[in-house]
Amino acid sequence: MKPRFLADCNVGRLARWLRALGYDASYHPRIDDAELVREAAAESRVLLTRDRDLTKRRVIQTGVVRAILIRAGAAVRAQDPVALLRMPGVRPHLLGGDALAAHARGARRALRDVLRRLIAGELSEDEALRELRSLQLEELSGKAKLDLGRFLRRGIPEVVLATGKAPAEAARLAVTLAQRQGQGLISRMTAEHRAALAEAATAAGMRVVDYADSARVLRDGSDPHLLDGKVGLLTAGTSDVAVAEEARMVLEACGVATRLEADLGVAGLHRFVGPLSAILEWGADVIIVAAGMDGVLPGLVAGLIDVPVIGLPVSTGYGRGGAGEAALTTMLQSCSTGLLVVNIDNGVGAGAGAALIAARAAQGRRRGKNATTITNAAAPNSSRPSTTPPSARDRSDPPGIAKSSANTTSATRTPTKSHGKPRRARP
Repeated sequence: MKPRFLADCNVGRLARWLRALGYDASYHPRIDDAELVREAAAESRVLLTRDRDLTKRRVIQTGVVRAILIRAGAAVRAQDPVALLRMPGVRPHLLGGDALAAHARGARRALRDVLRRLIAGELSEDEALRELRSLQLEELSGKAKLDLGRFLRRGIPEVVLATGKAPAEAARLAVTLAQRQGQGLISRMTAEHRAALAEAATAAGMRVVDYADSARVLRDGSDPHLLDGKVGLLTAGTSDVAVAEEARMVLEACGVATRLEADLGVAGLHRFVGPLSAILEWGADVIIVAAGMDGVLPGLVAGLIDVPVIGLPVSTGYGRGGAGEAALTTMLQSCSTGLLVVNIDNGVGAGAGAALIAARAAQGRRRGKNATTITNAAAPNSSRPSTTPPSARDRSDPPGIAKSSANTTSATRTPTKSHGKPRRARP
């Protein structure tokens, strides 16, 4: 998962440029050290600071809170700021073994080089912004503009739509994405598109992972970093599997675990109970339900469970409404409150939405674990028992038993003032 940063007041400029790169970088101009560390722990953020004493705190030394010490002059205390910020380990299919980090280690005008020169004062803000834009967007032959920064901004990669493109052109776009980002996604392929993709990927020394009519082109060593998120996919019929596989492609490209169960339509209602129970027991954060024909299955599933359900209407059927309109209308009119619905055959949209929900759920689980860890780390290792016997006020007997000694109250004498009578003590 992409790292999230919390900048100390002395590195606010670095936080601003991390945001320009699409990173979640929080910054408070006035905040004390204790509150800074608490926020970093609670929100699982990497602490950026120039304060050496701050990095000596116990929660940082024990690794409960990750921190990076930024040195003045040398900017960052490491040979490679990309490695220091742990970007390659976070997004292997985007940075490094992977594109931008590999590009950053050697070539000029790279992510690492821009960050280093900006922090060192070698670049003005306008110059750095121009160079960052060149890393975010690549134009191919004046026709296609690849959005290379989308995965950094949103955690969802760009997908090449093969429909309407020449097979060789679509294959070139997917392979270029893989060369720059570690993986390239392509959907809605014909047999000609698939043949062209296989040829281009082989020539570039890459492998292709097939998903029905879609595919991922992967560069060696660029498998995505796995998130702690899970998404289940159910289809009403086997004719709906191709669209569900498109959603599955996007999910696995985002590092989300998937599980697909097919042919569970309402014509044989008994068939879906077992697979649905298995997916819930597996721990799915979201369930995508793909259905054509009457499109009833998503509403049925959403009415039975407390997990978010995304309805994916499919253009399978015949006669009036058989191109997916009937399925879409049924899902939109569902009585099951909270059912989310995407457009007809929009597997990419369903997969992207489910990936965002699963990633957020995984983030919540990590925050819970970190909160527990920080609480345990902050607790004293040992405590010396008090040898002073408890007073009557401190002592407590078991419920239902009167206290062994009643509380005693003694009236206090109010000192006489220099004028008037002394005030009477209240009972």
